[in-house]
Amino acid sequence: MLDKIINQASTEWVAILADDDELLPHHLETMWDLVTSQDADIGFTHFKYSGLSDAGHLEQYRGQPFDNKNPRQMTGVFMAKRELLLEVGGHSTGFDPLSYERDDQGNRIGEDFLVVKRLAAAGAKFAVSPEVTWIYHTGHTNTLGMPNAW
Repeated sequence: MLDKIINQASTEWVAILADDDELLPHHLETMWDLVTSQDADIGFTHFKYSGLSDAGHLEQYRGQPFDNKNPRQMTGVFMAKRELLLEVGGHSTGFDPLSYERDDQGNRIGEDFLVVKRLAAAGAKFAVSPEVTWIYHTGHTNTLGMPNAW
């Protein structure tokens, strides 16, 4: 579904989020400033959990530069050049929602990590900021893209 929406967009850039994410008022402006100031193809900011501390499996990477030769899990909330996303096969290409494949740190690999890996392989320039610009809402049922959890 997300790839269909990206394909139908008429803008140069797209901002991605899921139904359990909440953008803070400065999110889009911060993302735009990030990607344009660094002449990047894709940008990531950081998040906080709703009702919990800012600890989590992505906290170790907060604000760390991205290495295309060693791609890592990133969040599903990002801003990217639309054409580049389409060139690498879209957001969900190759994702098997019934797979429980794990990364080297034990985190489930989903469509977010797969698109990051394809963008890195294509030589995309990543911009990363430690600034918190969105909230990840927890404490509810999350489908994680799995049709058997809908």
